[in-house]
Amino acid sequence: VEDFRTDADPRKRGLAVAFLALHGSAAAFSRIEEASLDPVSGVRQYAAWGLGRLGKGPDLRAAAIAALERLLGDRDPFIRETAAVALADIGSPEVVPHLLTALRDPENLGSSTAWARCPCAEAVDALLAILAGSEEDAKPRAAVALGLRGDLAALPALFLALQSGDD
Repeated sequence: VEDFRTDADPRKRGLAVAFLALHGSAAAFSRIEEASLDPVSGVRQYAAWGLGRLGKGPDLRAAAIAALERLLGDRDPFIRETAAVALADIGSPEVVPHLLTALRDPENLGSSTAWARCPCAEAVDALLAILAGSEEDAKPRAAVALGLRGDLAALPALFLALQSGDD
């Protein structure tokens, strides 16, 4: 894996990152984080996925969230989308503020799907706050996210949003 990690072929670098994420541990984390800076977006996308996978454990959660937060600002919208999904897969309440950042990004079309994957209860409250607030651009994505979550507690807020004429 070490040889592939520095290979000139980005496909091999991406596969090395995927292997490290699937079989890795804390020792592999720094290599995956390093790959999140790769000039090739495909390698960064594998790195975002890998950071989310390794970030599920409590030992690496904070570092993974910090690295994924940086990727939410990536120039490539697909990397931003993958970072949002990876954050949601971590699933802890600490990811909610970062998922809000993704929801506010109009190019991050996967942000609603990411919210649907986040198991923490704080996610619903954050989405309801967006829906009830003044962030008009984020409201449609929040409504879609609430719908995808399938949480019946969100139905009254969704009905109110529809009745008020919000998109």
